[in-house]
Amino acid sequence: EGDAALVGAVIDDVLSGGKVPPFALAGTTADPKTHLIAARRSAKTCLPNSTVSTLPTIPNKHALRVGFVSPDFRTHSLGMSFSNVLAARGDPRIVWIGYSIAARATNEPSIDFAAAFDEMVDLHGLSAENAAARIRSDEIDVLIDLAGHTRGSRLEIFARRPAPVQAHYLGYGGTVGASYIQWLITDRVATPPSLASHCSEALAYLPHTFMAAGRVAIPEEIPTRTQEGLPEDGIIYASFNATHKLDPAAFTVWMKILISVPGSVLWLQAANEVIQNRLRATATHQGIDGNRIVFAERKDRAEHLARHQLANVCLDVFDHTGG
Repeated sequence: EGDAALVGAVIDDVLSGGKVPPFALAGTTADPKTHLIAARRSAKTCLPNSTVSTLPTIPNKHALRVGFVSPDFRTHSLGMSFSNVLAARGDPRIVWIGYSIAARATNEPSIDFAAAFDEMVDLHGLSAENAAARIRSDEIDVLIDLAGHTRGSRLEIFARRPAPVQAHYLGYGGTVGASYIQWLITDRVATPPSLASHCSEALAYLPHTFMAAGRVAIPEEIPTRTQEGLPEDGIIYASFNATHKLDPAAFTVWMKILISVPGSVLWLQAANEVIQNRLRATATHQGIDGNRIVFAERKDRAEHLARHQLANVCLDVFDHTGG
C-alpha cells in the first residue's frame, strides 16, 4: 500500500507539472498519457537555447549512411542485443557508423564493436554542439538513438538535428517525447496501434519483434544446486530481473505459489543486504520462511546462462518485464 501511494504521488507530480525522469515511471501503473507527458518534458530540456535554423538534407550518393548513438556499446543488455543486429547486416549499400557517448569501459567488451561497424567514433567528452557537428560532417542520412531516457543518454545531440531523419530504437523502447526524433522503431506487441496517439513519433513497425535476440552459446557444464546454494530437492522458481523491477503484485503471487508448492524456493538476483532482508521480511509477513528465497550472486554471462538450467520455472514480473 505504501508503494502504491508513492507511485500515485509521482504520477500526480507529473500531471501537475513536475519533472519526473521518464524512466522512473517504468514498472509503475502510470498510464500512457502520463508517460508521454513526462517524456516530453524531459526531452524539451535538451533543446538548445538558439533555434536550429537549417537541417541537413540527404545528398545524392550511392550509399545510405546510418549512425547509431549509444553509451552502451559494451557488456550490457543493449550492447549484447544490438550486437545481433550488427551481425545480421549485409547490404553493401548501407554504411553503419557507431557513435559511442560513454567513457571507455574498464572491462573488456565481449564484442568488438569497432570491428562490427564500418566506422566507430568516440564522442565522449565532446559538447553537444561539437558532437552534432561531427555527425553532420559524416553526412549521416539516418541517425538512431539507442538510449532514450536511460542512463548515459545524450538527447541534446539529437536536439541539434545533425541528421535529416532521426529515430529511436531498442534501448528505451517507449516514446522519447522529443520533437527532434521523428520515428520510433518498434513492433505491434511492444507498441500496439492503440498507443500511437500516446507516442510523439511516427511508428515504424518491424514485422515480428523489435528485440534482437540471437542464439547464445551456453556452456555444457552447469553448476550443481549445492554450488548455487539451492536445496537438493524441490521445485526452483527463478526470476533474475534486477530487484528494482520487482513489483508487489507479482511478489505476492510468487508467495502464493511457494505456499501451494511445499519445498519449493524462489531464486532471485542478489542485491544489497538491505533489499535482501526486506524481501525476506515481506515473505515472512506473507507466511513464507524467508530462507526459501535464495539469492544468486553475479556471474559472467556464460556462467549465468548455464545456471538457468537448474531452475524448473522462470518467472517474470507484471510491469517492468524482462527483455
